[in-house]
This record gives sequence, C-alpha cells and structure tokens, in this order.
Amino acid sequence: MIAAALLCGCTKKENERSSVTQIHGTVVTSGEPVNAAAILLTPGGGVKITGSDGMYKFADLQPGKYELKVFKEGFQSFNTSIDVAHGKDEEVTVILTRGAGNLSINKAYVDMGSNEGNNVAGFSILNAGNAELTWSVSNAARWITNVDPPEGAVAANSSAAVVFTIDRSKLSSNTVDNYAILVVRSTTAGDGSTAELLVTVFNVGDGANVTAVITLLYDGIMVQSYDISSGADWNAANNLCKSSRVAGYSDWRLPTRGELNAMYDGKTAIGGFSNALYWSSDRDSNYSSSYYYAKKFEDGSMRSYFDSNSFRARAVRTLP
Repeated sequence: MIAAALLCGCTKKENERSSVTQIHGTVVTSGEPVNAAAILLTPGGGVKITGSDGMYKFADLQPGKYELKVFKEGFQSFNTSIDVAHGKDEEVTVILTRGAGNLSINKAYVDMGSNEGNNVAGFSILNAGNAELTWSVSNAARWITNVDPPEGAVAANSSAAVVFTIDRSKLSSNTVDNYAILVVRSTTAGDGSTAELLVTVFNVGDGANVTAVITLLYDGIMVQSYDISSGADWNAANNLCKSSRVAGYSDWRLPTRGELNAMYDGKTAIGGFSNALYWSSDRDSNYSSSYYYAKKFEDGSMRSYFDSNSFRARAVRTLP
C-alpha cells in the first residue's frame, strides 16, 4: 500500500510538471547576454524585461501559436513565430544583431503605466553619420494621437527629440491589446536604416476604439503583423480582410501582386509570415474561371491558382 501511494505521488508530480506550457530563453549578442531587452509575446503574453543574465520566461501559457518580438536600442528587432503544445517547454535563444545604417533611437521600450495623468513621453533619434539625416515616424495606433514632430532632420553626429501623446479613452477594453510600435525610418537616400519603439499602457479604455494586434507601416502600405487566416479559399480570405477592423480602420483588403512582392522583401521587418502561399487580390485574366495570384513566402515564387485553393492571407490598407 505504501509503495502504491508513493508511486501515485510521483506520477502526480510528473503530470504537473508535464502540464507546464511555457516559452523561455536567453537574449544574447556576440555570445554575451543582453540586459534590459524588452520581449513582447502575443497574443496575451505581455512584456518581459531581461536582467543582466539575458534570460526571460513566459509561463502558464495556453497551447497555440505565438509571436515573440524583441526590442533593444542599438539593435535590429528580432521576430519569430512559435507553436506551443500543451505541456511543452519551448526554449528560444534570441541572437540580436547591431542596427544597420546611421539612424538609431536612445530607447526601445516605453511603458506608459496606469497613471491617468501620464500621457506624454518621448525619445531621441540619433545620427551616427557625418552628414545630415532625414527621418519620419510611422504610427499605427489610434490611441497614440500625436507624434511631434512626425518627421525632420538631424545633424551629423547629433540627436533630435520626439514627443508623443496618448489618449487613454481610445484604449482597448482588453489590457493585453494596449501596445503599439512606433517605426522610425531614415528617409535619407542610400541609408535605409530603421528603429522600432515598443509602447505599452497597462490599463483599459471603454472598448469603443479597439486597437487589436500590432500593425506596421511598410513601403506605402499598412500591414497587419498577423495572418488574418491560416488557410482559406480566395473568397473567404477576401471577405475576412474586408471585414477586419484592426486598429480601428475599416478599409483593410487583400494585397495586390506588387504589394505582396514588397511584403516579401520586407517580411523580416514586418514579421509573422510562414513559408506558405499567400493570396493576392489580382485575378489572372488569362483564364475564364476564377484564378487569382498567390505568392509563396518560402522562395518568393508567384503564379495563379483556382480560387477554391486554401492559402494564407494577410490584410493591408493604403496609407493616406
């Protein structure tokens, strides 16, 4: 009886350990841990900040697909997709690389907190080059109501200050939705460098203006940073895009072939893509039936397919 009781006890503990679903790992560069990196896990994981050991952990997760994005000033943002099964312990080592070009920002993460009076924050744009650099800031969150200035120039080996304002009444009614990314992009010919600032607010609004998943601005279009469908025929994918209300906008749509090409070129910066086929909005006029072009994000190839095929979809909208 004692042996049976002990056996049952061990089995229970083992089952408890096996039911833990988590993502953890270390953020490093050149083999050394990175301190004070901000790790965003979506959906619903929130933000973790690394310590001097570079380690992070998101525990008690539900099984499913997650996007992990890492921000650190002076480094390129890191983005990856993770499929987590029940009881699975996923270890992800993040290797950061230095930002390219002359543009950078002095911080990678701003937490606006829950203080109702804390609605203004700022950051600095740095120019490490020997000539003047021009820049612009892209904002996809309705609750970030003003970026001042939204564009400008910074002298060689100098910095420029940017201030942004939030409106807490426009926050989502779901706390985990209230984050955004300000994308700072060099507009100087031949430079092409970018930097990203993660902004979070840990309280909720009235839900009237829901800021759902992160959106990013790329090459003249706004691109949702998650696939709106992991597999749908063309008509269903088209309807899903048109009915989307991400970030409060109602003019989302399937991308054209040209926009899909731009998204493929910038897929690392945008993030969240799989090596699968993605629908475009363009029909192949060479066929009498309904054939639409789709692009394979594994190798960049594109051809037309009958609309009953099941492919992934990513919604976009044209910038005003």
